[in-house]
Amino acid sequence: STAAPMCVLMPVSSWGASIIATLAGLLVTYNITDYTPMGAFVAMSLMNYYAVFALIMVFIVAWFSFDIGSMARLERAALNEIHDETVETGHPNGRVFALIVPVLVLIITTVSA
Repeated sequence: STAAPMCVLMPVSSWGASIIATLAGLLVTYNITDYTPMGAFVAMSLMNYYAVFALIMVFIVAWFSFDIGSMARLERAALNEIHDETVETGHPNGRVFALIVPVLVLIITTVSA
């Protein structure tokens, strides 16, 4: 829920760099000297309502445990299922290597590529 909005709003992301480069070309083409490309990007970021409201909504959902509709029903079912597994076995089904192996594969493939 936060990946795309953060990429769109942050100038250090590849998306932000692409938008800034496009804005630089537009500013030169139309001879606009009131803004720098970075200044225009920052000013426009506040008008990206999807990204801003998506980030606000993530914090509202996380802080207040606010789930509606199908999400509320599925959240309750997941919590009941986890609780049932924990009661039956004494611990949830999971192993440390299930976390470590994917992270190591990601790091190795990223560095070797």
